[in-house]
Amino acid sequence: FGNTEFYNDWVRPLGKRDDGIGVKLRVTPDTPIILSMQVPDRDRVQAETFLTPIIQQIQGSVVRSIATGYLRLERESKIAAAAALVGRAPDVAFAVDRRLTLIEANGAGERALSVGDLVASRGNQLRLCCDSAQKWLERAVAGMVSGMPSDDYRHVFLHHGQPYRISVLRVPEHGPLQGGFLVRPYVFLLLIRAATGPQMAVDSAMLRSLYGLTPAETRLCALLLQNLSLSQCAVRLSLTRETVRDRLKKIFQKTGTNRQASLISLLAGLA
Repeated sequence: FGNTEFYNDWVRPLGKRDDGIGVKLRVTPDTPIILSMQVPDRDRVQAETFLTPIIQQIQGSVVRSIATGYLRLERESKIAAAAALVGRAPDVAFAVDRRLTLIEANGAGERALSVGDLVASRGNQLRLCCDSAQKWLERAVAGMVSGMPSDDYRHVFLHHGQPYRISVLRVPEHGPLQGGFLVRPYVFLLLIRAATGPQMAVDSAMLRSLYGLTPAETRLCALLLQNLSLSQCAVRLSLTRETVRDRLKKIFQKTGTNRQASLISLLAGLA
């Protein structure tokens, strides 16, 4: 501690404060915080008796305040990422939170809201005009928030006789936070398009932006979306089956899926 910048710039100039007491707080698994008070050596015992209860009393508030700051930064980061993704999407696209509060809409989404026939905003909460689709969306978001695994990332519904497809994707987490009092800032990406006409190819740029996939990983995803087996993908990519399997495991980790069926459903939501 005596060689740290804090000690040399702040404590040493005070003079004769070569002792201290403190407590180590863990806001996140990777973020320890040292809350300390420096005192003269001759006053250490008296200061320890007086200050220890105070530090113990305020440490909970300090942890909560710092954690709240981390949550705010994470939410701002997710909103910025979601806004970039929404702006790039060719479909009707929205970013919403866990309560379906509208965060961002692209041009097609704003036009759909202004018409108010397919989607509407009530009290800044996004609502689909099809009741069955709205109920599915609410269940899908609630399931993602609770961490329930699902192969159902998209839903087809009829509105005025026209088939539409809606996909819901969660903007990934940027790091673990601990503490039962914390509520994670979930942000979701919603994509809506007419379900007629030819299927579009998977959006590689979207996969890279949303999940950090490499070009090699997005090429494998494109083949999997064609319902090719791992052996067939290996032949197409001129790789061994073991290499393709390892690449698939990395894709699972990045996308938060754990089965090929779940991954293909997620990819289809972006196709």
